[in-house]
Amino acid sequence: MRLIRGSVWPIPVLVSAAVFVLAVAFQFTQAPDEPASSAVSPGLVAMTPPGEGRPHLEAGTRKQLGRFRVGHGKNASRLVGLSSAMTEEGSECLVEDDVDGESSSCLDGGFFALRKAEVVVSTAGGPDQFDELYVAGIVAPGVRAARVVKTDGSEVATELSSERAFIYESTAADLEAKVYPTAVRLFGANGKLVGTVTFPPAG
Repeated sequence: MRLIRGSVWPIPVLVSAAVFVLAVAFQFTQAPDEPASSAVSPGLVAMTPPGEGRPHLEAGTRKQLGRFRVGHGKNASRLVGLSSAMTEEGSECLVEDDVDGESSSCLDGGFFALRKAEVVVSTAGGPDQFDELYVAGIVAPGVRAARVVKTDGSEVATELSSERAFIYESTAADLEAKVYPTAVRLFGANGKLVGTVTFPPAG
């Protein structure tokens, strides 16, 4: 995966020739029963390409979150691993790795300081039509389910790993129809909505 290092506020969007990654550190919508909050400041978001400007991860803090199979056509059955790690400066990173290398999204204050999930959207191909698009993330303790909302209004349940991580991949049919993920809805143990992370659709 090829990423460009950057820090952008309020909507961190980073683009390379082959892959576009949207780090969802910008908008957290409160559920109806949650207390109102002021505007969210996302903190630092650092996207680092494989082998270039990697964050200085603190030894012994790496934690595996899960491995997921993604890809369509010739790219089918590619494994993507998710892990977390702390930097020496105190940021928490969501680290993504596959056959092309490793990339990371790092946030000051940790994943859940400002919202109940940390989410990254990755695409390949485009801009007219993407060859691949997936949403990778980790949800906060207490969140028991996450559903991806798409631009056509439909929702799809994700499967959380034992470490509360997930990957949702858009189908080839959705990519052809330009139907994209636009939010992740989060639910507690009793099925009650506890938060929503929203982001602009990739297209």
